[in-house]
Amino acid sequence: MKRRPILAIDGPAGTGKTTSARLVARRLGFAYIDSGALYRAIALAAYRAGIESAEDDSIIPLLARLPVRAALTHRAFRVTIGAEDVTDRLREPEVSQLASKLAVRPDVRDRVVEWLRELASMGPAVIEGRDIGTAVFPKAELKIFLTASVAVRARRRALELAERGIEISEEQVARELVERDERDSRRAIAPLQRAPDAFEVDTSAIDVEGQVARILEAWGARIRPKRRPFYRLEQWLVRTSVRLIHGLEVRGSESVPRAGGVILVANHKSYLDPPLVGSLLPRETAYLAKRELFSNPVARLWLKNSNAIPIDRAGFDREAIDRSMNVLREGCALLVFPEGTRIRRPGFGEPKEGIAMLAARAEVPIVPVHIRGSWPEERRRLRRPKVRIRFGRPFLLEKVPAGRAGRSRFPGIAREIMDRIAQVERESPLESETRTP
Repeated sequence: MKRRPILAIDGPAGTGKTTSARLVARRLGFAYIDSGALYRAIALAAYRAGIESAEDDSIIPLLARLPVRAALTHRAFRVTIGAEDVTDRLREPEVSQLASKLAVRPDVRDRVVEWLRELASMGPAVIEGRDIGTAVFPKAELKIFLTASVAVRARRRALELAERGIEISEEQVARELVERDERDSRRAIAPLQRAPDAFEVDTSAIDVEGQVARILEAWGARIRPKRRPFYRLEQWLVRTSVRLIHGLEVRGSESVPRAGGVILVANHKSYLDPPLVGSLLPRETAYLAKRELFSNPVARLWLKNSNAIPIDRAGFDREAIDRSMNVLREGCALLVFPEGTRIRRPGFGEPKEGIAMLAARAEVPIVPVHIRGSWPEERRRLRRPKVRIRFGRPFLLEKVPAGRAGRSRFPGIAREIMDRIAQVERESPLESETRTP
């Protein structure tokens, strides 16, 4: 299941790289990395040190001692110099211009490339920049090259700067963009250019959601999730058996991200639920199963093949939580039942706070899933309903603070997750069709 893919987004300034990359990272559950922020951090440090020329070799000792750090999540890419968070200072015009000039220096580029590859080794990532797909990660799983007219790019950048309180005319921004494009395209080291295997998207006439949709569509078309033969066979057997014996209706499975860490949360009525939900997805899915099930050698073999993670339900099982986090960090899917056990009655049970802790720590998309018709009591009816499974739209939790303040929010988060599952049920009312023996 281990996989650490890279989605590289290249293109000139003002094409929407940053906004699109952030949103795509959030949809996939990947880390977001802004290569330009690292160049700008060097430029900001140089500017503060009185360095205004790319030829000034005073940058050499500065690079050696520069305490730049980056906070890596799919929500944002925060950069610090020493103890100071400088993220909001990095897009000031003078910093951007100096960053473009310094980027032609081999020593500066080598330092940034070293940072980028170190960050990317931590897990799946969406990385944006001007030469990410050509020079830094030439073997990225997918390369996107964004383009747009100069007029559109200048308007976007002027609005962006105005939101930060920086007033500058579109005409001046356009001139600076043209100069920067010329400089970046003609430089001898890693010039700005489209990789031969990159998927090009012209963003001049499409909004941000349109850009994100095209990138995700390209990702889904390029990435074919690898499933082991025995896992595929098990999926087919489970899916086919349920369809023939009980009847099966599935909706919304296309909303589940095809790659990247994702938590699927479902109500729980039957032993059938974990393998059945996993059998409906075109990617391998892990799930939590009570430790007692692993005592039987035959069951243990089957559970391991289906990516089950044993968990002790009597108390806090750190090993199970750690294994679940590793699954998500590796860009895989994890199925969790917030109620913690099968609910042998109509409706839902009370959610456990463990799901809130896992979701808050993982910071990946969460997909609510509603299951109906798998409850044994329903199966014994003369006119029994089909097994119906509905997948809802992915959502993300708000940032949860660390420590006691974060833990105090866990009960509310757990209830929110169960409410999302209930909402999927309300949005997909059952049809009258039933299946007779």
